[in-house]
Amino acid sequence: MEPTTPTPEAPAASAPNPAPSAPTPQPTVANSASADVDNTTLNFFSFIISVLIHPIKTFRLERKKLGSTKNSLILGVIVVAAMTILSLVNSIANAIVVKGYEYDDNYKKHETTKVVWENLDDKRFNWVNHTIIPLIRYAAIVAAVALGFFIVGKILKKDISYQLALSVTASAAIPYILGYFIIAPLLGIFWSTGAYFARLAGEYLMYIVFIQIMTEVFGFEGDAKVFAFFFTLMALLIINYTAEYIYVKSQTSGGSYGDYDSYSLDDLMKYMNY
Repeated sequence: MEPTTPTPEAPAASAPNPAPSAPTPQPTVANSASADVDNTTLNFFSFIISVLIHPIKTFRLERKKLGSTKNSLILGVIVVAAMTILSLVNSIANAIVVKGYEYDDNYKKHETTKVVWENLDDKRFNWVNHTIIPLIRYAAIVAAVALGFFIVGKILKKDISYQLALSVTASAAIPYILGYFIIAPLLGIFWSTGAYFARLAGEYLMYIVFIQIMTEVFGFEGDAKVFAFFFTLMALLIINYTAEYIYVKSQTSGGSYGDYDSYSLDDLMKYMNY
């Protein structure tokens, strides 16, 4: 028998090449901002306490929640309402608590304190100037600062929403509320100098917290951080003193202090001892 030659096997058919996958879309600033938002309701009481103790750390932990429309609006309302209510309480206290002096039989002068509820009469106490006007003023300041923060972020092409800007602005006002509206009036009962420094501390801590968070959001480092801090501080001071200027004019025009309608900002700064 002749040897048989093995038949060569046919080569296995190769698997078809897979179709190329579609390129993964890169997140844009708009959709990355929305993706970084947590709509879970913020624990506002815990948040306010944490801001007073660890403002920067608290912002980092709660940043996604602060970008939520619901949380930013609620926080803004809480801050504006707190400033308005505490301002009204302080105004009422200043109106009814009247300090004066009297002399005893030895002609020694003694300070006296009286509570005069009649000073809350509509003819003596302008309720609109102590409720509606402060409410509008505080809301306008918070909204304007947040808008400026948002616009600068867009100019620098940074990933920031107006909701986050509003939350940062409202959060920074929390130390101001504590120092200016709570600690200062309590110290003022027995220590005027301490009250002045409490107001000053609350105001400048607000500026520091706001600017520190802003520079972190924008990613500023080194010299850029220094100049950003300086120019932002100047802008906040201008906004603050302009608001004070408008407020003082509204309180003094046509009143017992005379007509200040024609007075300049410098004149009213002198009036307010700045």
